[in-house]
Amino acid sequence: SRIASKLYLIHRREGFRAAKVYQDKIHAASDKIELVLDTVVTGLMGEDSLQGLHLKNVKTGEETQLPVDGMFVFVGYEPQNSFLPAGLELDPQGFIITDCEMRTNLPGLFAAGDIRSKMCRQVTTAVGDGATAATAAFTYLEQLDA
Repeated sequence: SRIASKLYLIHRREGFRAAKVYQDKIHAASDKIELVLDTVVTGLMGEDSLQGLHLKNVKTGEETQLPVDGMFVFVGYEPQNSFLPAGLELDPQGFIITDCEMRTNLPGLFAAGDIRSKMCRQVTTAVGDGATAATAAFTYLEQLDA
């Protein structure tokens, strides 16, 4: 995570099913990555930009808020889009429609990875999407400050 000073990895289960090599990478970067387990995102906070997330612990039912200013989504292979803002353009399967710079139809909202409407859902394409979205979001924020 070279772009963010802090990354929250929110996971609905107590542990991960990913290959050990990926889990080891997460734990090796524990100074920048905080695991938020047994938790789901139930909503987004902010008017013109993302300012935080509404979270719910799936075991205790406790609801909390987490201040963030960016988000990348991956939840299995069925798009988990119920928390997305109204008016966001989706394809018939529920995936987010973006342009080549990962911009959605809502200004300041970018989508990357498997939540996007696209042909190929692989780690390599998601990584490329993430790099493109981060660059485009950075440019967008610079233009806001200009």
